[in-house]
Amino acid sequence: WGAVGREVGRLAQPWAVAVGPNGLIYCLDSWNNRVEVIDW
Repeated sequence: WGAVGREVGRLAQPWAVAVGPNGLIYCLDSWNNRVEVIDW
């Protein structure tokens, strides 16, 4: 965390964040074309 990248756990262009009913955090990373799931 804290650096730009394509590796797991790194984000290039975070666009949106949501918290699911299960408590997981979902972060849309538009430049990496993925949703990063964070178990805080």
